Amino acid sequence: MLIESHRIEYKQSLTDSFEKEVVAFLNYHEGGIIYIGVNKDGKIVGCQNPDETQLKIKDKLKHNISPSCLGLFEVILETIEEKPVIKIIVASGRETPYYIKKNGMSEKGCFIRVGSSSEPMNQIMIENLFAKRVRNSLSNIKSRRQDLTFEQLKIYYEEKGLKLNEKFLKKQGFKIVFNYLAPIYNKQNITDKKLIKKLNKVKPNYILTNIGGGTQEILGYYLKKKLKFKTSIYCTGGAISYFTGTQAPINKFFDKFYLGWLIRILYNPRSFLYRYLISFKLIIILLRSKITINQ
Repeated sequence: MLIESHRIEYKQSLTDSFEKEVVAFLNYHEGGIIYIGVNKDGKIVGCQNPDETQLKIKDKLKHNISPSCLGLFEVILETIEEKPVIKIIVASGRETPYYIKKNGMSEKGCFIRVGSSSEPMNQIMIENLFAKRVRNSLSNIKSRRQDLTFEQLKIYYEEKGLKLNEKFLKKQGFKIVFNYLAPIYNKQNITDKKLIKKLNKVKPNYILTNIGGGTQEILGYYLKKKLKFKTSIYCTGGAISYFTGTQAPINKFFDKFYLGWLIRILYNPRSFLYRYLISFKLIIILLRSKITINQ
């Protein structure tokens, strides 16, 4: 057998790090091949229970990686030196960054092939790849189907005893619903003339930003200065990201006791610990402010 390389990975058996290797090849521009039943030295040891292992491989790839990598891999059972070996061919994906679903789109979930090892991506690389994916998959791609409906969404709401229609939206206090796919902003100099123009035309009563702390507050201040009408701006941060799996998984127990901040620190200390520490400055700002609360 060949030695391990940027495109070849050997595994003696199916382990918990399998998804990591697949993700690394999906994010690598050349893809790669994983052999199960071969040790690190390239010696054929064979795969125990190859049929069962193949099913486990397909299940892991189907349920543990996001975005979906279906159609980007092929699982083949081969016989080498009279021993069963499973060969997984992984193609390079177009919807990078791919990540391990339980770890989200973070440094713990995103990997890329570097030489003969799978290394974690840094946050800048993750953000840059995601920005390219969003531009390619949403902004510039026109749907082949123009007869799209919201039937599945309607079914979901109707199962909850709600009807997804104009009357439902009015009951929630909505007059106009407008969504805007924001670019990756430069925190040092946020400008978005396209957004300002659209908002000044629509004049919404409420604006919700979902682009994460540290940027959304600056954007909110920018909007407040540039808009020609009065509105309420809510910086909801990573609220949507909790549902998509790109943020720390906070269950109901921790949420009930307001411990979400602690889970976020444990999940990604590099990003959140510093952010929370510098937020203590807000206490001084509040104490010095002239804000009063009327009972």
